[in-house]
Amino acid sequence: MRSGRDRSGARLDLATLDLYARWDVREPGGGRVFAAFEGAYTLGTTELSLAPDRASERVAQLVWAAQVGRSADHLDAFVEAGYAGGDARATDGVQRRGALDGDHRVGLVLFPEVLNWLSARSVAAALPFAGDDARALAQLPTSGGVAGAMYLAPTLLWRPKAWLELRLGAVVARTSAANVDPIAERRGLGRRNVRGGDAEPRDLGLELDAALLVATELRDRVTLTGGVEGGVLFPGRAFDDARGAPMADVGLVRARVGLRW
Repeated sequence: MRSGRDRSGARLDLATLDLYARWDVREPGGGRVFAAFEGAYTLGTTELSLAPDRASERVAQLVWAAQVGRSADHLDAFVEAGYAGGDARATDGVQRRGALDGDHRVGLVLFPEVLNWLSARSVAAALPFAGDDARALAQLPTSGGVAGAMYLAPTLLWRPKAWLELRLGAVVARTSAANVDPIAERRGLGRRNVRGGDAEPRDLGLELDAALLVATELRDRVTLTGGVEGGVLFPGRAFDDARGAPMADVGLVRARVGLRW
């Protein structure tokens, strides 16, 4: 239960029902087979209204994520599925769009980069005209998390040496409701996506990821880690613009280095 006011002074009266379960068992081959699930349903009321003519709105948001797989000394293989409720009617008085925590990263490109940037750009363009409603719009950027979408993400981790890890992964995703930009709907611009295109297509596309990571122990319990990772997104029709033109493929390559202790 949460009842009170946030930093902007808006009243929140929310209750969250959370369910978590995990199963983990050793199998004859020496590895472990596991499955895990966590889901949450939030309901209540909020004064952070997305509709200009409403002082408050109801909240009804469902999110969940599940994993199943096998781990062993040199090879881990698992698949994750997740769901965050979407909202095809952002100004109908009920906030249905759910979001997984931004720290729970899925893939490298689609959710952490593309949807993160598009949602932030849409809000940034509207803020100069938002007035007192700016505090409500500030909750719309995804912060790199999964919001208003469902996904399936298989991953393979291979460790041929104690200091070397190779990762391969993919993400297939769709919006969990019609792909309506809430800013455009709120401004009376109709039901369209964030690029001005048709809001009905829900296919977010296919992402392929890979990483090569190494680690070396510098001293007792201090490890230097580093490597290179990258991914490419083949966007689906949910990203078509106002002319029906598809969005170009998006790629990412980056190096990483860090200390672990």
